[in-house]
Amino acid sequence: MGRWVLDDASEAEQGPTKMNSVQNGLLLRVDVHILWDDYLLGVNVDNDKAIVCFGPQTGFDGRKFYINPSTPLEHRPLSELLRRHFEQCVLANLKGTGVRDDFWDDEDVHDLSEPGWQVSLGGHSRLELELATRLGSHDRIGESGR
Repeated sequence: MGRWVLDDASEAEQGPTKMNSVQNGLLLRVDVHILWDDYLLGVNVDNDKAIVCFGPQTGFDGRKFYINPSTPLEHRPLSELLRRHFEQCVLANLKGTGVRDDFWDDEDVHDLSEPGWQVSLGGHSRLELELATRLGSHDRIGESGR
């Protein structure tokens, strides 16, 4: 982040990574701040700084994120950080966070003893699809680099 920050405040004020720079902060109402932190509200800097609401309607959706032109560049929010936040909003809301809402329940609707699950009837493909659907959001061991 430090490579984008123009703020020339001392390291004591900004921190070594410049995380505490004024360019990395927005003053928001409490309700809007919650939406921002939950990636339900973002700014699309590549679309004329349009505000995009991914959650409850707040009246901000489609409005332009205003930055006072008289504010010096070193005190303005960083477009790159707004862009990265917006990308995370898109990923969290359109791709999903990997958390499924259809948890396995005690009553198994997929009784593997039923004929439809037999290999001769293509049951192995159905089982593979079901497992991929339920487990596909989890990292495979060894592939995630962990």
